[in-house]
Amino acid sequence: MELMKIKIMVFISIMLGIEAVSAQTKPVHFIHLQWVNIPDSISKKLEDAYDVKDANAGKDVYNLLYKNNRNFKDGIFSFQGTGADMPRRVFIYNKKKLYIFNYIGAFDPIEFMKEYIDCIPNLNLSNKQAILYLKAVAEYLYEEYGNTYGVDFKLDEKQK
Repeated sequence: MELMKIKIMVFISIMLGIEAVSAQTKPVHFIHLQWVNIPDSISKKLEDAYDVKDANAGKDVYNLLYKNNRNFKDGIFSFQGTGADMPRRVFIYNKKKLYIFNYIGAFDPIEFMKEYIDCIPNLNLSNKQAILYLKAVAEYLYEEYGNTYGVDFKLDEKQK
């Protein structure tokens, strides 16, 4: 029952966060961002998250909370394969645990939010982390809203 209360509170917070962000001018992502230097082992896992050979996804990694921080440590990050048809994805790294989101915000924002709620206990995020990351999730979803990444992109079974 306690977990259900937490899920409901997080969902309400996400909705309020999206509303607050949507009231602002829509920013263009990546303009003032610095890519994050990540370990090769993490880079390989990000590459594998795309079903495309040589996606180069492990090179375009950005800290969603601290946009100019290039150091890799616990946090929430976006990554994207090379090419206009590669959708921007999200992962969280916490205490040596990596969680790559299966759902893509541009295509399945509601499922993405549900996945975020479910990953909080799996990663043992603190209340402070969950709230901070929620802000990044809301901004990411707002920035991704309406992006199609071209008609050539095909979702794999995880995103359907």
